[in-house]
Amino acid sequence: MEISIEDFLAMGDTDNNPEMAYNRGKWLKNKARYTDAIKDFSDAIRLKDDYKEAYIERSLCFYATTNYDLAINDATQAINLAKNSSDFRKGNFIANYLEVRSRYHIAKNDILNAFKDLNYSCEITFTNAFYSRGILFFKEKNYNEALRDFEQMTVFYPNDSVYHYKMGLCYLKMENKTKAIELLRKAETLGSKEATNLLCKLI
Repeated sequence: MEISIEDFLAMGDTDNNPEMAYNRGKWLKNKARYTDAIKDFSDAIRLKDDYKEAYIERSLCFYATTNYDLAINDATQAINLAKNSSDFRKGNFIANYLEVRSRYHIAKNDILNAFKDLNYSCEITFTNAFYSRGILFFKEKNYNEALRDFEQMTVFYPNDSVYHYKMGLCYLKMENKTKAIELLRKAETLGSKEATNLLCKLI
């Protein structure tokens, strides 16, 4: 039986339990109740000031409500906490949070800092950062660099149609129709409907 919103909101002691506040905040965020979620994440941080996960989740809520400066501040705090962490996974945390923060910079049209975050994230080899950076390069019409990042993603995920499709788009922009069709056909064999639709227009 699915729990009601009222029952969940009344459940547990979030005033003294950072984990309860955090978990309820995540639940509220998933329900797009961002203002309420921010309150719970703030409680979690008040009770546990090194709670990097709460900072990054609150940053996502600020981002969803277009409070980009607050989102950047929280993401930066999460990155700094991850850097000072003794957790053996800290590199993954840092790279992940950098990729998240890059989205906030993009929302503010701060392309320079977005690239800085994505470059650093890629150096730590957080795979999603290559894709995000490729998308940003593509938007900036730097198709050679975008192609390089999408190619890197195919090394990680050779059977994912998205990256072959994106490579095909790069070649189209670079006016190499033959190579574009080759990549789009590969994407089509991997299940890309977008590639199929585009091929119908090109052939």
